Amino acid sequence: MSEIPGYQKFFAELKRRKVFRVMAVYGTVAFILLQLADIAFEPLGLPGSAMTFLVVLALFGLPIAVVLAWAFEVTPEGVRKTEDAAPGELTEIIAAPASARWPAGVLAVVGVAALIWGAWFVGKQAGVTEASETSGTPD
Repeated sequence: MSEIPGYQKFFAELKRRKVFRVMAVYGTVAFILLQLADIAFEPLGLPGSAMTFLVVLALFGLPIAVVLAWAFEVTPEGVRKTEDAAPGELTEIIAAPASARWPAGVLAVVGVAALIWGAWFVGKQAGVTEASETSGTPD
Protein backbone atom coordinates (compact mmCIF):
# COMPACT_ATOMS: atom_id res chain seq x y z
CA MET A 1 0.00 0.00 0.00
CA SER A 2 3.06 2.26 0.15
CA GLU A 3 2.85 3.05 -3.61
CA ILE A 4 -0.62 4.58 -3.19
CA PRO A 5 -0.41 8.39 -2.99
CA GLY A 6 -1.16 9.92 0.41
CA TYR A 7 -4.04 12.03 -0.86
CA GLN A 8 -5.84 8.92 -2.12
CA LYS A 9 -5.41 7.28 1.28
CA PHE A 10 -6.78 10.42 2.93
CA PHE A 11 -9.86 10.59 0.69
CA ALA A 12 -10.44 6.85 1.11
CA GLU A 13 -10.32 7.35 4.88
CA LEU A 14 -12.81 10.23 4.60
CA LYS A 15 -15.14 7.95 2.64
CA ARG A 16 -14.67 5.04 5.05
CA ARG A 17 -15.46 7.24 8.06
CA LYS A 18 -18.50 8.69 6.23
CA VAL A 19 -17.21 12.26 6.55
CA PHE A 20 -18.43 13.08 3.03
CA ARG A 21 -21.92 11.89 3.93
CA VAL A 22 -21.96 14.03 7.09
CA MET A 23 -20.83 17.09 5.11
CA ALA A 24 -23.55 16.57 2.51
CA VAL A 25 -26.32 16.07 5.06
CA TYR A 26 -25.12 18.89 7.32
CA GLY A 27 -24.88 21.37 4.44
CA THR A 28 -28.30 20.44 3.09
CA VAL A 29 -30.06 20.56 6.47
CA ALA A 30 -28.35 23.83 7.41
CA PHE A 31 -29.37 25.36 4.07
CA ILE A 32 -33.01 24.35 4.63
CA LEU A 33 -32.98 25.69 8.21
CA LEU A 34 -31.48 29.00 7.09
CA GLN A 35 -34.12 29.38 4.40
CA LEU A 36 -36.93 28.56 6.84
CA ALA A 37 -35.50 30.97 9.39
CA ASP A 38 -35.28 33.69 6.75
CA ILE A 39 -38.99 33.25 6.12
CA ALA A 40 -40.11 32.80 9.74
CA PHE A 41 -37.94 35.09 11.88
CA GLU A 42 -39.47 38.40 10.75
CA PRO A 43 -43.13 37.36 11.29
CA LEU A 44 -42.12 35.97 14.68
CA GLY A 45 -40.71 39.38 15.60
CA LEU A 46 -37.19 38.08 16.21
CA PRO A 47 -34.37 40.63 15.91
CA GLY A 48 -31.88 40.55 13.03
CA SER A 49 -29.20 39.43 15.45
CA ALA A 50 -31.05 36.11 15.82
CA MET A 51 -30.55 35.44 12.12
CA THR A 52 -26.89 36.45 12.35
CA PHE A 53 -26.47 34.05 15.27
CA LEU A 54 -28.08 31.22 13.31
CA VAL A 55 -25.83 31.83 10.29
CA VAL A 56 -22.69 31.89 12.45
CA LEU A 57 -23.85 28.77 14.31
CA ALA A 58 -24.44 26.93 11.03
CA LEU A 59 -21.06 27.92 9.60
CA PHE A 60 -19.06 27.11 12.74
CA GLY A 61 -20.97 23.88 13.28
CA LEU A 62 -19.69 22.35 10.03
CA PRO A 63 -16.07 21.87 11.16
CA ILE A 64 -17.32 20.45 14.46
CA ALA A 65 -19.56 17.97 12.62
CA VAL A 66 -16.65 16.96 10.37
CA VAL A 67 -14.32 16.35 13.33
CA LEU A 68 -16.99 14.32 15.14
CA ALA A 69 -17.66 12.29 11.97
CA TRP A 70 -13.94 11.57 11.69
CA ALA A 71 -13.52 10.55 15.32
CA PHE A 72 -16.74 8.63 16.00
CA GLU A 73 -19.08 6.24 14.25
CA VAL A 74 -22.68 5.35 14.95
CA THR A 75 -23.24 1.62 15.32
CA PRO A 76 -26.21 -0.48 16.45
CA GLU A 77 -24.48 -0.62 19.85
CA GLY A 78 -24.30 3.18 20.01
CA VAL A 79 -21.69 5.85 19.30
CA ARG A 80 -18.10 4.71 19.60
CA LYS A 81 -14.62 5.78 18.59
CA THR A 82 -13.83 4.95 14.97
CA GLU A 83 -11.45 2.04 14.74
CA ASP A 84 -8.45 1.89 12.44
CA ALA A 85 -9.04 0.57 8.95
CA ALA A 86 -8.78 -3.17 8.52
CA PRO A 87 -5.89 -4.38 6.36
CA GLY A 88 -6.80 -3.82 2.73
CA GLU A 89 -9.93 -1.78 3.49
CA LEU A 90 -8.50 1.49 2.15
CA THR A 91 -7.00 -0.28 -0.84
CA GLU A 92 -10.42 -1.73 -1.62
CA ILE A 93 -12.01 1.74 -1.51
CA ILE A 94 -9.26 3.18 -3.73
CA ALA A 95 -9.54 0.28 -6.19
CA ALA A 96 -13.32 0.71 -6.55
CA PRO A 97 -14.50 2.19 -9.85
CA ALA A 98 -14.84 5.96 -9.98
CA SER A 99 -18.62 5.64 -10.20
CA ALA A 100 -18.57 4.15 -6.69
CA ARG A 101 -16.11 6.67 -5.23
CA TRP A 102 -17.17 10.05 -6.61
CA PRO A 103 -20.84 10.41 -5.62
CA ALA A 104 -20.05 10.85 -1.92
CA GLY A 105 -17.50 13.58 -2.59
CA VAL A 106 -19.73 15.37 -5.06
CA LEU A 107 -22.65 15.31 -2.64
CA ALA A 108 -20.39 16.68 0.11
CA VAL A 109 -19.31 19.57 -2.11
CA VAL A 110 -22.92 20.28 -3.09
CA GLY A 111 -24.05 20.21 0.55
CA VAL A 112 -21.31 22.54 1.72
CA ALA A 113 -21.89 24.85 -1.26
CA ALA A 114 -25.60 24.97 -0.36
CA LEU A 115 -24.70 25.89 3.23
CA ILE A 116 -22.34 28.65 2.13
CA TRP A 117 -24.76 29.99 -0.47
CA GLY A 118 -27.62 29.92 2.02
CA ALA A 119 -25.54 31.73 4.64
CA TRP A 120 -24.47 34.34 2.11
CA PHE A 121 -28.01 34.83 0.80
CA VAL A 122 -29.57 35.09 4.26
CA GLY A 123 -26.77 37.39 5.43
CA LYS A 124 -27.29 39.60 2.38
CA GLN A 125 -31.07 39.70 2.96
CA ALA A 126 -30.53 40.55 6.64
CA GLY A 127 -28.21 43.39 5.63
CA VAL A 128 -30.79 44.79 3.20
CA THR A 129 -33.54 44.58 5.82
CA GLU A 130 -31.41 46.27 8.51
CA ALA A 131 -30.34 49.02 6.07
CA SER A 132 -33.95 49.74 5.10
CA GLU A 133 -35.02 49.83 8.78
CA THR A 134 -32.32 52.34 9.68
CA SER A 135 -32.93 54.57 6.64
CA GLY A 136 -36.71 54.43 6.98
CA THR A 137 -37.29 53.34 3.39
CA PRO A 138 -39.37 50.28 2.52
CA ASP A 139 -37.73 47.15 1.01
